[in-house]
Amino acid sequence: NVFHIPLVVNAGRIKKLLDKYTTADTSKTSDITFMGNLYTDNSNYENFYNIMDDYTKGLIDALVNVQGLYQGTCVLDEFRINDSDVVKNLLYKKISSNDRLRIIKRIAEHYNIVLYSNPRDNSIISNKNVDYRGVVEYYNNMPVVFNHSKININTTIRSIHTGIPLRCMDIMAAGGFLLSNYQEELGELFTDGEDMVMFYDDGDMTRKIDYYISHDEERKQIAANGQKKILRNYDYSKAWKYILMSAKR
Repeated sequence: NVFHIPLVVNAGRIKKLLDKYTTADTSKTSDITFMGNLYTDNSNYENFYNIMDDYTKGLIDALVNVQGLYQGTCVLDEFRINDSDVVKNLLYKKISSNDRLRIIKRIAEHYNIVLYSNPRDNSIISNKNVDYRGVVEYYNNMPVVFNHSKININTTIRSIHTGIPLRCMDIMAAGGFLLSNYQEELGELFTDGEDMVMFYDDGDMTRKIDYYISHDEERKQIAANGQKKILRNYDYSKAWKYILMSAKR
């Protein structure tokens, strides 16, 4: 038998940490936050791309561009590619980089966005609406950032086809409002518009940012619902009980 659970978090530890913050830490507050790798070091992809013939380059360009239009589905799986595991991993990283850079730039056209990352793309750092704050420490500072951000953006790396990234669980565990690209399992285990919110393309993301940035009470209630569900179902203690019970079957 095969049993599956999503990635879980130490929700109890996170809640105790946040309980210590009785006042807002203004160094970690923001309206919109993106935290994550931008995968802008594409040297391996570029080396691979440069040895292709023009036909193959055209095919790869089309795959990368088309995949960027769709969330929660893997266009690459529809094609037979030699050495597919190696090639797909390079393509997943490239597409994910394109996704994240495009989305950050799209948001920055309308809003200020705080970026926690280690980008090598100077055009992102120099954008006047991108507040680049470097990397953030995971255990003690990251939950505070999520909790103090009105909207936390998640874009899932493309190698995760249907699952839930740990970042989503971290955001909700910290009581942060999660706005994520569509992922099948996220929609199965959490209720869209009640525990978190999913977007299906760039336009949908922008419309939902516009709405939730100006509807404070609704946004806060969704964040609270997500945190309650994490504490109830996806804390380490709950995971261990599930694993041990499954092993006895």
